[in-house]
Amino acid sequence: MIASTSPPFATPFGVGLHGYEQELIDGIARIGYTHSRNDVGWSAVEKQAGVYAFDRYDAGFAALDAAGIEPLPISAYRNPLYDANRTPSSPQGLAAYGRFTAAVNQHFASYTRATEVYNEFNINFNDGLCGRTPACYAQLLQAAAAVKPQGARLVGPAISGASADYVRQVLEQGGAAALDAVSVHPYRHPTPPEGMDTQMASLSQTIDAAAGRSLPLWLTEYGWPTHTAGGTTDAMQADYLVRSAVLSLAGGADRLYWYDARDDGTDPNNQEHNFGVFEVRRATARYAAEPKPAAVAQAVMAAGLAGRTITQRDTLDTTTYSFPFRSAAGDLVRVMWASDGPRTVTLRTAQPLTLTDQYGVPVTLSPHAGAVQVTLTEHPVYVRGQVDSLVLDPAPAITLKTSPTVADGESIEVRAVVDRTGRNCRAVPAKVTITLDGRRHDVKVKGCGTAETVFDLPAPAGGKASWVTGWAATGNEKVARLATATIRITTPVVAAVGVDLVGDGGYRAQASVSLSNTSRATPVTLDGLTWTLGKESGTIADTTTLQPGKQVAHTIPLPSLRVWEQGYLEVSIGLRGRDALALRQSVGAGPIEPDTATTVAPIDLAADATWFRYTADWGGAADLGGPVRITQTPTGLRVQATVQDDVFTQKNPAGNLYNGDSIQLSLSPALPGASTERTEIGLALTPDGPAAYTFAAFGIAITGPTPTERLAVTRTGATTAYDVVLPWQSLGLNGPPAGVFALSLLVNDDDGPGRKGYLEWSSGIGHTKDTGRHFPVRLTSGLQGASGS
Repeated sequence: MIASTSPPFATPFGVGLHGYEQELIDGIARIGYTHSRNDVGWSAVEKQAGVYAFDRYDAGFAALDAAGIEPLPISAYRNPLYDANRTPSSPQGLAAYGRFTAAVNQHFASYTRATEVYNEFNINFNDGLCGRTPACYAQLLQAAAAVKPQGARLVGPAISGASADYVRQVLEQGGAAALDAVSVHPYRHPTPPEGMDTQMASLSQTIDAAAGRSLPLWLTEYGWPTHTAGGTTDAMQADYLVRSAVLSLAGGADRLYWYDARDDGTDPNNQEHNFGVFEVRRATARYAAEPKPAAVAQAVMAAGLAGRTITQRDTLDTTTYSFPFRSAAGDLVRVMWASDGPRTVTLRTAQPLTLTDQYGVPVTLSPHAGAVQVTLTEHPVYVRGQVDSLVLDPAPAITLKTSPTVADGESIEVRAVVDRTGRNCRAVPAKVTITLDGRRHDVKVKGCGTAETVFDLPAPAGGKASWVTGWAATGNEKVARLATATIRITTPVVAAVGVDLVGDGGYRAQASVSLSNTSRATPVTLDGLTWTLGKESGTIADTTTLQPGKQVAHTIPLPSLRVWEQGYLEVSIGLRGRDALALRQSVGAGPIEPDTATTVAPIDLAADATWFRYTADWGGAADLGGPVRITQTPTGLRVQATVQDDVFTQKNPAGNLYNGDSIQLSLSPALPGASTERTEIGLALTPDGPAAYTFAAFGIAITGPTPTERLAVTRTGATTAYDVVLPWQSLGLNGPPAGVFALSLLVNDDDGPGRKGYLEWSSGIGHTKDTGRHFPVRLTSGLQGASGS
């Protein structure tokens, strides 16, 4: 055991760490991380049975400790000395794993008493013969608990996701006595973090009920990657880091480990290379790393919330968030944001308030007529000071208005409007000074009327998005914080491919290409369009000169695609004097008919789906196949499947059902790729009976057990029959969508040893979570003159 020199660890903030370079450790310490999560490889430590050598980790753990960071070692994963180098499941392998976990805890006891038992046992990190069920994890945990050193703390089950059902079963099968903290990995990228508060609150209740006592909840992995294809922007990552932390703390989480500290590679298109708060892509020296905006946001959050405890959320509306954090002395800091566009909040106060943006820039707001106004956007801010009350202002007196898009290289035009009509006449002074981007304009309002001023502000060069913030002042005192919604920085010509379903004696797909000149001043001349779909191709000879603000559209028929057949339409748009634009869009004819009037053939898994191999090849339709019919009921979607499956295996709880025979369905509310939002639902006949479980959710859907109107899954002979009605609300929608939306479906196959692969119709569920690979579908009830074929 090695002596510790570090002080106690007080903050909830931790980070996943790959590597122990001093520069990296110093970096995470500077931005307020006081916990790290670190792999300790079993095969690296125990090369001879019963002999443990930790020399490859000692210096790194000592450096963390010296920096004031508590490491959380993971006893991972397998060892060639036991169970043929698979995740342990035999009595001998389990006992050896228990002894190794005890050795980890004992060796690093001066740095930490906690050890996390395995990592993501419920997915492909586990290749053991027992399987990935809660019962299998429970026996691994019991092996560690049986030889746990005195004072040691075990953390688990460290599952991918946050299945309350999985956690409950682990606790009920011995985990309640063995575990000192419950850990989960509630990834939800690329969707925003809103909903994590209710998710964590529900999970905490499940934990305490199953354990019969209060157990800490640790989120030992979660994060949002910044890769170019399907990731968030750097600014969004910073937003989500703060928002997810606050929401999780509000839901009862005790410790938060962001994944991860530093990007794990330099490929901008690789998701796994881009999770870090420090990036290495542009580094010029070994071990060098540049802080992303998320690193700055983490530092500001850690400093601003140090020594504070979260209290009850302020009541505003469902998409406007305000969470007070109280210090021991009783003063409050509120973390505030609006996830759905600008919202203005009036804070009643007799004292000045300090507002600090997420990057640490403070400003003092002084009350005018007993209040200050703060316009909130998706970018969190911190407001410190005594607030008597706060309300959402539906008609704010001072607002910023701008276009949602700006052409790259052009300025941003912002109109600052001061409205003194009605009740605002007394609340707003007749003369207001507006400051945006360092520029000051005075606005004088006659009587109880309105007035405005226009700012012309530079847009960031080469950026994807921007936003404008500023202040309104009377005299020398700032009285309001102003902000715009996010402004997209686009190419001068914005192009988009649309897909629709045409019903004219049958159902067929039709694509459209729209082109808009987003410039405020410069005409753009087209130089023709070419398109390719599989072996088909065509050209459109368009040399139109698009004037500023104008647009043009073209239609591309897609007769070669049969119903349910997916294609990818590639379009190249020539622009005179500029680089051509290239687009790629998932296309197809997906008619979802009323349940009482179906005419089209169902999806044929053998013909329309593609096999993805994990451990074995597909054996044809007799191995896994059958029809899947998706229809519309008066209240939602009905999924009927008759799956031919020669061997049925499903040992898992609902929250982990994808590891056995099951169906997964994903819905996104817009054209494939137009939105990253999606709801993913799994269906299976589990040991506890038919189950539906929501793994990812948007809108009004929630993760966890899925509310259904009908849920029937039966097994007869070699056939598993599914008949499930999913209400629109369970899919995230308030009602039936009027236009095209995106859908994908897969059928998992486990013939006994574990999931061997899946048949996927469309894509974007199994190998990668990508709505751009989903299939475009539409309710035929909204088509004129539709009939089947």
